[in-house]
Amino acid sequence: MFATEPNAEYPDTILRQDQSFTLGVTVEFGGPGAIALMPLGLSVRVNFFAKPYGLGSKLELGYTAVETSAGIFIYGPTLAVAKPEAVGLLVGEIFQVTALLRVGAPNWPALVTGFIEGLAIQIYK
Repeated sequence: MFATEPNAEYPDTILRQDQSFTLGVTVEFGGPGAIALMPLGLSVRVNFFAKPYGLGSKLELGYTAVETSAGIFIYGPTLAVAKPEAVGLLVGEIFQVTALLRVGAPNWPALVTGFIEGLAIQIYK
């Protein structure tokens, strides 16, 4: 999981409150089943959440989705976030970002699920 801010003067995980940024994950499929599954055009959906270290409620940052294709085993779903303040990320706080992954048809049980947590981001003025 990664965060990027265009033209950042600090590391990618230190975000200005008034500038857009992106959150993304790298999803790699492997093994004998991947060759059969990728041509099915499965939805790979990733929901992003943030929770402040300390007191505070979990925030939903949004989601992104891509469709699988035959012969492609690595995907990079990326979510563009307008501004930290627009999604409730406050200046001076440090947040843990979590990505929830779901692979499969949207209205059916998922074929693959997973989550990634641990990315820490902070917001400044």
